[in-house]
Amino acid sequence: MPFNLTETQIAWLAGLFEGEASFGIDFRSQTQYKVSTSPPAPFVTISMVDEDGIKKVADLLNKTYFSPSRKTSKKKTVYSLHIGDRDTLIYIFYLAYYFI
Repeated sequence: MPFNLTETQIAWLAGLFEGEASFGIDFRSQTQYKVSTSPPAPFVTISMVDEDGIKKVADLLNKTYFSPSRKTSKKKTVYSLHIGDRDTLIYIFYLAYYFI
């Protein structure tokens, strides 16, 4: 795996993901297309108004984050990070299974 995280970084990610992340399965290819051979795909998404927190997650997992056009009811900017690639998901689920 390309990640070299310390125990402290893993613990920080675990706590943040438990409180802020959404885990799901994307079924869109099967519902949008009559003939689809793509299987459902797992994903993890995390969104928050703390850009420093999202940037830290992005840096630790070698990802990029984005800011959707929506704002909170208090007009704060929301930052999101979507993880859908197999290598990163396997790493995250490996850590969850063995360390959490």
